[in-house]
Amino acid sequence: MRIGVYGGAFNPPHNGHLHAVESARAALGLDRVIVVPSCVPPHKEIPPGTPSDADRLEMARLAFSPIGAQISDMELRRGGVSYTAQTMELFASQHPGDDLWFIVGTDMFLSMHKWKTPERIFALCRIAAVPREADDRDAISEQKAQLERAYGARVDVVPVRPYEAASSHVRAALRSGGNDADALSEAVRAYIARRGLYKDGDARC
Repeated sequence: MRIGVYGGAFNPPHNGHLHAVESARAALGLDRVIVVPSCVPPHKEIPPGTPSDADRLEMARLAFSPIGAQISDMELRRGGVSYTAQTMELFASQHPGDDLWFIVGTDMFLSMHKWKTPERIFALCRIAAVPREADDRDAISEQKAQLERAYGARVDVVPVRPYEAASSHVRAALRSGGNDADALSEAVRAYIARRGLYKDGDARC
């Protein structure tokens, strides 16, 4: 079986995330995609107004389940900083003999050599690098070559029509009523409205 693992804060999950999953699944012939919301991301600060872990998990279910992705609360249950090497070690133990890919967007892919034990990640799985913007491809190609030389990484660059969306822009739009909120699915938008999320003064609990 060919399994893709897609991690992130999903704060909130937007259509760019869905586009990445569907593009990787189609390009790599993935049989399953598992989406893993992080607990404490190691590479970025938790912004003010971040919803609770339970809210982020439910938004991920609402966003990704309709496209057939499985949602895992593995990192939320583990707690603390969410290190990809630990997560992929567990998936590798749960799926012996299966082929694993870790799906990652441009920003995170370009910093993977700085992650905790990157050599372990590259030994456990292939990397599916999904460009977010058309101008990303040269930087991705250069990083791919460097990771292959330094770590023996196996990197597949997903051919994809770029979809420019960022969670930070969506959060700002939700606070101001701007158009970037249109990057959310109807179900996620309704959940955010019902729960009163992403308003000034909210805090993660």
